[in-house]
Amino acid sequence: MGCCALVLASWISPRFVLFLMWVFGDRLDFAFDSFWTGLAGFLILPWTSVCYALAYAPIGGVSGIGWVLVAFGLLADVGTWFGGGREGRNRYYVEA
Repeated sequence: MGCCALVLASWISPRFVLFLMWVFGDRLDFAFDSFWTGLAGFLILPWTSVCYALAYAPIGGVSGIGWVLVAFGLLADVGTWFGGGREGRNRYYVEA
């Protein structure tokens, strides 16, 4: 599966992309040392896990611009956690 297709599918859901990567490829096996590490990434940091798996090279690991991609994934996860709460509060507080 092409990297571009994974990026496009990640706009739908990063967990869906991780599932597709697990079913149709072996990239997650290379990127994560154990099943538990991948499962924790799936549950807690899905954007970061997708970016890490895409940036991981089997011989050299993640280096250079790959860490920028992983940092972008972490920012997306943090934005998902905290941005939704703020928007929800704004929705319920009506200005009089």
